[in-house]
Amino acid sequence: MPAPHPRPLSLPPSTPAQGEGRHTPSRVSPTTEVLLIGFTPSAVATLTALFGGSLEVIAVADPGEALRRFSPERTAVLCIGPGSDPDQALAMLSQVAANDPRRRTQNVVLAAGSQLQRFQELVDDDRLFYLCGQPPVDADVARIVTSAATVRRGISAPRDDAEVLAETRVLALAARLARESTPAAVSRAAGHEIESLADADQGVCLLYDRVSETLWVPPGGGGRPERRESVVAGLVSFAVRTGRPLAVERVGADPRYEPEADNDGGPADQRLLAVPALASGGDVEAVLVALRDGAGESFGDREQRLLGLLADQLAPIFGRLRRREALEHEAARRHDAFGGSGAGIFRAEALDHYTRGLSDQGNLVEMSPSWMRWSFRLVLALVVTGFLFAAIGTVDEYAEGTAVVRVEESTEPLTPARISPSPGRVGGWAGRGGRGVRVSERAVVMLLPGRYRPLLAAGMPMRLELEGYPYAYQHLTVDAVSDGVLGPAEARQLLGPDVGDVISIPGQVVLVHAALPQATFESGGRSLPYHDGLLGRVEIRVRSEPILLTLFPGLRALFDG
Repeated sequence: MPAPHPRPLSLPPSTPAQGEGRHTPSRVSPTTEVLLIGFTPSAVATLTALFGGSLEVIAVADPGEALRRFSPERTAVLCIGPGSDPDQALAMLSQVAANDPRRRTQNVVLAAGSQLQRFQELVDDDRLFYLCGQPPVDADVARIVTSAATVRRGISAPRDDAEVLAETRVLALAARLARESTPAAVSRAAGHEIESLADADQGVCLLYDRVSETLWVPPGGGGRPERRESVVAGLVSFAVRTGRPLAVERVGADPRYEPEADNDGGPADQRLLAVPALASGGDVEAVLVALRDGAGESFGDREQRLLGLLADQLAPIFGRLRRREALEHEAARRHDAFGGSGAGIFRAEALDHYTRGLSDQGNLVEMSPSWMRWSFRLVLALVVTGFLFAAIGTVDEYAEGTAVVRVEESTEPLTPARISPSPGRVGGWAGRGGRGVRVSERAVVMLLPGRYRPLLAAGMPMRLELEGYPYAYQHLTVDAVSDGVLGPAEARQLLGPDVGDVISIPGQVVLVHAALPQATFESGGRSLPYHDGLLGRVEIRVRSEPILLTLFPGLRALFDG
């Protein structure tokens, strides 16, 4: 913003001192009525003071009097306090519900007692704004009532088609103004929109400069000069200091009126509506002012609601522009500090992107074109390599089970059929070429899950690991596989009682036989002998498939076809 040159104040005589500070904004109209039931006089006085004049307080002693004073068109909030009986309060709210079919009045019950479930029907029917057994402190009561009044204000009057169209126009204007790069351009466009929204004779958007404590109006069309006014006095300044909307019937009749600051020395019978645009933290960014001739109608809730919507849309835009100015100032300061050499720390494109609201925050990023080029090539190579690996590489499936070492004295041939086999003998084998095989003096008998029987055959490689000797792998070859799948009892019988009672057989199994080519095995640099009954784990690779099919099982149908 340009350097401030505020106009000297021309204070009106007998202007009273204003003691109000800045507050969180309230969209509650000063004529909003709150009906308090069952509060002591001191509590009513405290709450009235806490409302700060934004609510019209009516206090009654009992529910009967409250029903006589209640009006769904006028009563925004009905608050039942500690002096009310819960049963009477419940009966009164039922009557209120019958008299208020549009659910406009917001009901607050602060003395429901310990049995809150009595009010469940009203809760289910969305008739209560807030409910508690005992009232909180006065400050919290004021907060909940003010919030309820704000909700009522938003639903008190149905919006007509003209208002809906006006709100749509405000949102479209905000989207367009978000692309502007200067506060002056936004202020001028907003001034024209104020005149249309509020049906005002004059509309102006004054920017608030916190550093110089001034309100600034940029130069407009038709040679309208720039204006700067101090924020110390005036009706508009009062709206800035309090953060609250302000509607005045006759500006000249108000003791806060300052002609030059409020209506640029215009007629003293003008009507004024001022709505501050507040940032998320509550700071004022600007104030929207509508002026109407004294012969016209008063500004109402509709005009205040539309200007409030426009103010809510403009506040973040002004906030971004203010931060951009701060960034440009910092860039210029650093530029001067280094003797005017070198470019600024922020690119113009980045500042423009930031101002348009495309990013709330940004970080400085340093990128090297050569580094990005090689990074892209590396990522592309990794993607291609990964795809080829998935298409060519395979995943193996292994049949795993328990193995038993058998060391026997005789070399009897295995019978091809099942009769009562002797302990330790395994019958019914199918060897290579369908011929029977002989039992060697040293062999391994394995129990593998029965589902693998179709995939098992003599000649397949296998790997044996004995219990107690990790990583001492023995690579063997399958000699024979049992003809069929055996149950646990039959498998134990074939293995013999010395082993069958020790091994856990959870289900159907297939027996696999392999000869041990040597009488010893290596473990930890030592040669150790095999002994009958040693247990171990065995695995046999039964099939392989491409990694691509494992990742995408649906492709199996395509490959099978």
